[in-house]
Amino acid sequence: MVKRDLLVSFFGNHRTDRHRLRSRMEETVKKEAKTLGVKVDMHENSREESDVWQRIAANSKVILCPRGWGRTSYHLYEILHLGLIPIHVYYDMPWLPYPDLYHKLVSAQISRVCPSS
Repeated sequence: MVKRDLLVSFFGNHRTDRHRLRSRMEETVKKEAKTLGVKVDMHENSREESDVWQRIAANSKVILCPRGWGRTSYHLYEILHLGLIPIHVYYDMPWLPYPDLYHKLVSAQISRVCPSS
């Protein structure tokens, strides 16, 4: 597996933080990371940093992709496109178009990163 310094990362903003999902996610991840002694990057983006998220993602084992105003996340598909492992975060129900294809793609990524043998 490619060496990655971060166990998990998130790069986004809180303007679309329905039900404080992103805020609660960030608080939980930071607390657990401190307990486990692992590195994470919970990064609030700005327009000046539009290219930074790809570097952060490439240095992460998994990337959190919480839902926005709608039920899905554009970031989830950006992460898949980069060949990385997304984790869709939602509070009520998953909302993925083509769920079978999504699970197949994620399974393939996990198998590539963490082979069973």
